[in-house]
Amino acid sequence: LDGTLLLGECKWWQERVGLNILEMLRERRVKTPYGRAQPVQYALFSRSGFTEELKQHALEHSEVHLVSLERLLGEPEPDDNSAPEPAETR
Repeated sequence: LDGTLLLGECKWWQERVGLNILEMLRERRVKTPYGRAQPVQYALFSRSGFTEELKQHALEHSEVHLVSLERLLGEPEPDDNSAPEPAETR
């Protein structure tokens, strides 16, 4: 272990997970006193995949890791168009 803090969020939604969930996780990190001096990595787990916006963000930020259900199970990734975009209220 190298002292890096790993923060994660798991969603079992029928909709794809969006950037708003990562932003919520980042806000929680700021509010907690635990691990403030440590580097951080974010892991998002989703049953239904991720929005294009979040996938692009993850490509540009190496501390963000997206894990689909298929990846967890070692199966091929499905066509991303099969899950609806997230509702604005989430």
